[in-house]
Amino acid sequence: MRAVWPLVLFTLLVGCQVYRGRSYEPGYFRDSQTASQPFQVLHAEGAYKRSDSTLVKQLQFLSTSDTVQLSDSGYLILVHHSGLFLEFDQDTTISVSELALQITDQLNIVPRDIKARAAIQLLFSNKPGIRYWATGPVERNSYSPVWFSIPSSRSIDISPNKPELCVSWRCSDLKEHEAFIVQVKNIFDENIWELEVDGTSITLDLSQQFKDNRLLIVNVRDRNDSTFRSSGIGIKLGPEYFYTPRACELMSPVKALEMGYYLESSSYGIDATKYYKLAAELSDRPIFDEFLRLYKKRDLKRAH
Repeated sequence: MRAVWPLVLFTLLVGCQVYRGRSYEPGYFRDSQTASQPFQVLHAEGAYKRSDSTLVKQLQFLSTSDTVQLSDSGYLILVHHSGLFLEFDQDTTISVSELALQITDQLNIVPRDIKARAAIQLLFSNKPGIRYWATGPVERNSYSPVWFSIPSSRSIDISPNKPELCVSWRCSDLKEHEAFIVQVKNIFDENIWELEVDGTSITLDLSQQFKDNRLLIVNVRDRNDSTFRSSGIGIKLGPEYFYTPRACELMSPVKALEMGYYLESSSYGIDATKYYKLAAELSDRPIFDEFLRLYKKRDLKRAH
């Protein structure tokens, strides 16, 4: 006979996630205009509104009635209210309403349910809006020797349209480990997928596992020491109220910047530094160097 406690765990995780959709993650703020103004401008060069030819400006909100045109040398970074970063360049026409529908479909978001927006003003500040605590990640992972930096929540919804997720972790002993075992279990604590990973991150495609399961539980352990392990993360299919990075392998500066912002907002300073640096290395545009410079100032002030 199967144990009852996994069913209780399932109820708790799902219940927690419903509450999470109505609360606010770190790095977000309350905003009732997300449906009518789905995007905010992070950076703009040679971008203007077609309706009146006015230039698009940094931190400006774009409404669903707007159409943005880029010049031949134009460049634009938009941030969806969920926290998804997007970039456009050269001679491009962007219909805000059409783009919003594409993102809504991709992330399985119901716009009227979202009343929170990513607080990207942080990226332009040299003052730490978020302060790190030495035990922060450990507390969120029940003092486990291995803890997840991505995703930063103990339970998460991902879109059934693209059930992929970047999973990244760190170890309390700060030593190099030969390899890790990533385990995916069902609600009865039965292993349904297991794989060996040489590094500390992997992008999981969970489409097959979700065919027969409503909830998956992911944990990580050292290959040679089964006691050196993480707590589990509950993952289920559903609306993504808050965006979580999809892929661990980042080849564009904007996606590296997105990851840096996500980790900084989640209070993972060491990991955030890596991605802000990567964004600057991948691009020759000065704005990414500026984001890195400001991040270093914020990080320095957090240490004092």
